[in-house]
Parts: sequence; C-alpha cells; structure tokens
Amino acid sequence: MKEKFRSGLGMLYAIYVIFLVVMLDKSVQLGLLGSNNFIIQIFEEMNYTTEVGKGSALFFITFFAIFFYIIKSNIDEIITYEDDNIENKINQKLIIYKILVVLTIILGTYVIVVSKDEDSFYTTIFLIIDSVLIYYTKKGHFMSYMYNRQMQWYKHINSEDIHEDTHKWRRKRKFNGYVKVNSKHRYMHILEYIPTIIISIIFIVPNVLPIRLFMGYILIMNIASVVEDLFSLYTKTTGICTSAVESSSKVNHTYSIVVTDYENKTEMKFSVNQLFNICEMDKVEVVYGMFSKRCLLINNIVNKPRKKLGSTYFSLFIFLAIVTSMVIKSSLLDSGKYEEFNFGNKETFNSENDYYENNNKNNSYEEYINDPDIVLSGQEILDLYQNTNKDILEYKIIEPNEYYVESTFNTFEHYEGMVARQIVGDKRYGQILYPYSYDSHLNDITIQKETAMYLISQVLPSDVVEERVLVNEGYGQECRVYSSSKGTFVVRMLRNQYFNKSEPYYNEDEIVDLKYFKLIE
Repeated sequence: MKEKFRSGLGMLYAIYVIFLVVMLDKSVQLGLLGSNNFIIQIFEEMNYTTEVGKGSALFFITFFAIFFYIIKSNIDEIITYEDDNIENKINQKLIIYKILVVLTIILGTYVIVVSKDEDSFYTTIFLIIDSVLIYYTKKGHFMSYMYNRQMQWYKHINSEDIHEDTHKWRRKRKFNGYVKVNSKHRYMHILEYIPTIIISIIFIVPNVLPIRLFMGYILIMNIASVVEDLFSLYTKTTGICTSAVESSSKVNHTYSIVVTDYENKTEMKFSVNQLFNICEMDKVEVVYGMFSKRCLLINNIVNKPRKKLGSTYFSLFIFLAIVTSMVIKSSLLDSGKYEEFNFGNKETFNSENDYYENNNKNNSYEEYINDPDIVLSGQEILDLYQNTNKDILEYKIIEPNEYYVESTFNTFEHYEGMVARQIVGDKRYGQILYPYSYDSHLNDITIQKETAMYLISQVLPSDVVEERVLVNEGYGQECRVYSSSKGTFVVRMLRNQYFNKSEPYYNEDEIVDLKYFKLIE
C-alpha cells in the first residue's frame, strides 16, 4: 500500500518546488529580496517567467480537494492498533515535515504582507496547502508499513535492527549474479521493443528540448532492453512482495509490484503485465535486465508482452504510413508554395535598367524605403518584396535612439519599461526595413510560416548565417538572429493567437507580425 503514497508524494514535491520558485521569482520582481545578491543572480540565469495567480485558483483548489480525498481514502483503509512505540516513531519522523509547514507559513505570510500582490497571495496559499498535504501524505506513508503486522514480523526475523526502515536502503541497486535465460523467451521481447524504438526516433526529431529529452530516455531504455535480450544480460532479486498496485486504462492494464529483500537490504520496483496470482507478502523471484531493470521472468513465468505482436506491428505500419504521407505532402507544398503564393501581377524584365525604370514608374518605393511612418497594405508589401533587389539595400537605422534589446524572456523588446535584470548583454538593435514589416495592429493579414521565411530570404543579405532561434511560447514570439558581412540582423515574428475557451494559444505556422532589426555598432 505504501506505493500509493509514494507516487502522490513525488507529485506534491514537484508542485511545491514549482510554487516556491514562482513565489521567489515574484519576490525578486517586487524587490523584496534586495538587489545584487546570489538569489537575484540565480533567477537572472534561470530566466523563469511563469506565474501562478487568480486564474489558476479553480484548477488548483479542485486538484488539492481530489488529492486529499484520495489520500484520506487510502489512510482509512489502513488497519491501525494501539501501539505507543509506533506512534512515537511516526511523530519523530514527521517532525521535519511539521517544520516545513511552519516555515512555509512564515515565509508566505511575509511575502503577502510586504508585497500586497494578488498573484503572490494565491501562489502562497497554494504553497501552504501543498506543504500541509505533503505532511498528511507522508503520515499515511509511514502508517501504511509501520502498522502492517506481517511486514513488521518479517523485518523482525530478517534484520538485526528491528526498527530499521527500508527507506534508508531501498534505492540501492545490487548485482545478484548472472542469470542465463532461454533464447525463446528473450527474442519475443526484442520484437516488442522495436516499434517503440522506431517511434522514439521519429519523435526525437522536433526541435523541442523537453520532447527530445523524454523521447531520448525512452529510446535509451528500449535499446538497453534489446542489448539485454540479445546477450542474455540478466540478474535476479528474491524477496517479499511488499506492494502490488493495479494500473489500468482503455488500452493498458498493468501491475506495479515492489519486491523487498530484507536479508540483503535491497528493494526493486517492477511493471508486470499479469499479476500471476501474487499477493502482498508472498515470496517472489524476479529476473530482470541489468541495465533497464525490466522484468522478464517472475517466479519462472514469462512476463509476456501486453499485446499480440501482430497488432503492434500493424499499428506501427499505419503510423508510418501516416507519417510518410505527411512528409510527402509537406515536400510537395514546399516545392510549390512560392508558385502558389500571390505576389500580384508578375512582369518580365529584359535588363536591370528595365526593372528599375518599371519599379520607379509604378511604385516609387525608393521614396519611403526608410520611412518609419509608412504604412502599406498587405498587397503593397508583397509587391515590394517581389520587386526588390536585396543587393542594393542599405539596411539603414533611421531612429537609433528608439532601440531594442534582447530580454531574458527569449524576445527582443523595446528598451522602455525593461529593468536591468531582464536585459541580456549591452547590445542595442535598431529597426530597419520599415515598408517590409508587417504590424499586427495595422496590417490585417496572416501569412504562412514558410512564406514568411521566404520573404525574409528576399531582403536579408545573401551571405547571412542563422546563429540562433529564440522562442517565447507565452508571448507567441519567435526571434531569429543572423550574422553576415553587412552586420548582425534580428527577425522577430509574432504567431497568430487563438483561444481555447478562455486560454490563449498560438499557431506557430501562422505569422501576423514581422519586423527587422540590426545591431547598432
């Protein structure tokens, strides 16, 4: 039963750290923690901008209420009895968690009183509730095994110290000897892991760090399992099943079992596809991979794959077919996107002089090429791009005093309103190419991302090299930094905003704002 509390504790710890960081960041913004100290420096390096406020109140209140109900139900299932020794031990172990609650209340009260900020108030309340739930859940965790008569008896006969608790050594990993497994049991698992490896390789391609880390972890685990199956790299653990928890969904039905070896002081957690009639306190022998720790045999019974391999590979085939069709469609769109894009009436010029004579006659763009007050329609901007020879562009900064700076929010912002800790470096950037810029407030037009990239290539120098890409998902902004022989350039794009009920989100394939900057040297 203690596994039910462990998973909940892990979630509460993660939420506590997030709330604490948000509250400290808010305190730094409000100047409550002074200036020029190590805390300020840490948050400048972290570039943490997430806030929790009144808008999140309903979600977190509902979450905490449901969590409390689940933990209370689990505690009510524990059969307790009068034992002053056990109660004293539990109270001793809970002292540190009581201190955590008290310190959280003191810190939170200080922040609320001094800041008088609404967001800080809600964040602090959530943090205090979370610390109380950590205390309550940890109490249930201690009760779950300290009131278990059978477990206490088994610990008594297998441990020199009757009062020793498994939490001191349960995370140890011991090699308990090499176990040779018949090849027919091993190879079926190789076939099970191959589809997951293929899917992981496909999803590791997107340039999103969290996705890459997650899919990389899955990829490494499955490759390790294949290596174990190929070379029979297995070891074993023999002990008592101290927890058996069922996990089920519409497509999955698995069991998490914990095997504790009190004699050798080691504990392992495994996921099995069948329970094999195992109950808590039964003696269990598990054969598992040396690297992946995945269970292959339990009490000499094969932990077979959850699904039939035929259905697994059929699903993989359908997935690959969909991915392939999407790639082919994307390639076709890329090859024809510029032909389909409407640049207005296209004309053919026999010479460079004919080009500029026609351009001056019909558009006269040279008159306002560097005019910051010019506002063109969407079609006029497209015509300008189509009729531009970028080799003669000067990239002149008209208003160097109205400069932009790189911010810790992964954007380039106007210097006004920016505080020192929000500015990265001391470089200044001036706006250029005014007529080529889209303004979401002035130009009611949406262009596709690939079209925007094409337009950018039409006006930046031919030798530009992309140095880095900054993305702020909260603002829906993407900034690309380029270097060239004519200077350092920044292109800032704003994504199209939509709303899912009251929550905004941005479509990265639709651009509504496009601006150009150049480093002021």
